[in-house]
Amino acid sequence: MKTIKEIMSQFEITKEQMLQISQDFKKAIEVSLDGKPSPLLMIPSYIGKPSGKESGEYIAVDMGGTNIRVGKFQIGDCKIVKGPESKASLKNEENGYDFTSSDTTGFELYDFIASKMDKLVSPDEELYLGHTFSFATEQTGINDAVLLGWSKEISVQGVEGKNPNHLLAEAIDRRNIKVKPCAIINDTVGTLLVAACTDMNANIASIVGTGHNTCYVEPKHPLTGKPMIINMEAANFDWGLPFTIYDNRLDQNSKKPGKGRLEKMVSGAYLGEVVRLILVDLKQRGLIFGDSHMDESKLVKKDSIDTKMIAEFISNKSSIEQVFSCNEEDVKIVLDFASLIVKRAAQLVASTYLGTLMHLDPELMKEQTIGIDGSIYEKMPGFHDAIKQALKEMTGAKADKIQLKLVKDGSGAGAAVAASMIRI
Repeated sequence: MKTIKEIMSQFEITKEQMLQISQDFKKAIEVSLDGKPSPLLMIPSYIGKPSGKESGEYIAVDMGGTNIRVGKFQIGDCKIVKGPESKASLKNEENGYDFTSSDTTGFELYDFIASKMDKLVSPDEELYLGHTFSFATEQTGINDAVLLGWSKEISVQGVEGKNPNHLLAEAIDRRNIKVKPCAIINDTVGTLLVAACTDMNANIASIVGTGHNTCYVEPKHPLTGKPMIINMEAANFDWGLPFTIYDNRLDQNSKKPGKGRLEKMVSGAYLGEVVRLILVDLKQRGLIFGDSHMDESKLVKKDSIDTKMIAEFISNKSSIEQVFSCNEEDVKIVLDFASLIVKRAAQLVASTYLGTLMHLDPELMKEQTIGIDGSIYEKMPGFHDAIKQALKEMTGAKADKIQLKLVKDGSGAGAAVAASMIRI
């Protein structure tokens, strides 16, 4: 029977492993740019970094799931000031509507979104609009993106195969609102645009929250020969990752086995489930909770341990005893595994960041800023420090050239920045 220590060792990542993952990620970038098979989709955004000359008031729509936000932003002097905002869920049982189901048409969905602008836009205003649309698209221009397929519980009919911004523009026209959609972007791209507004060294941005993705500025994109932000869809990276039996179990029990393997090791949607699968195995082996009077549903039910609980375990170990009714020895085991899973996630993310940096600057000679948004990066205890430590292990003194910068609301503000860049 494997001991606790032996099981824990499966999640420990060495410096050599991190460096190899970095090299593999760099290779995945470069073979994809050459048009060869790669786990990185490398979707062109058709937009570069802001010049700093952007100014004016803009409106942004952020649709990343079953909630939407519509807000105003004032841009000028390399600053972004958030104005009034309207938030809404696309489904509300009390009010009797559901704009996520297959019973809903694109006409109805976008009319609902457009209705949220009525309160924000006065009759005498004329505004440009940026749209953060975090679903799979085929993009051929900054305002030309076709929805390939819905995800995240949405199955509205009549939108797949069409440009969401065109549907939105038609809905806006029906309401006689003087707003012109002119840019459609991914939330990761928006995060980079916001970071670059105030930091000229920002060439990489990442989301580490419920999901995970990274983008960067390709200095000379093959399509245009000019700088362009590329949405890598980094969640799909899987070359050389140190999968354990628990990672494989999680993957096989997921909605999309074989897909998003990196995301399933680093993002908020999955970290709690990895810990749960470990604890289930430990209990079955008789290595934990032997004398516990715990509620079995805390372990048996899929996703019964979420990432918020992991954060609470790490910041307040007494919460472990409260959840599992266990002794001090078991508390330590749970805390050790929770901390190790979070550390591993940070190490994997750091490795992909280094791979991207090595593609941009092989000798790491320049100052580089990575803009990061997302609840895991912002709120998970120790996550930021673990990324910094991993980068230092891999690069030594050169790690001082790499700055990590929290970017709040990149998906909303970034869409406004994109619109301001098109207006210029």
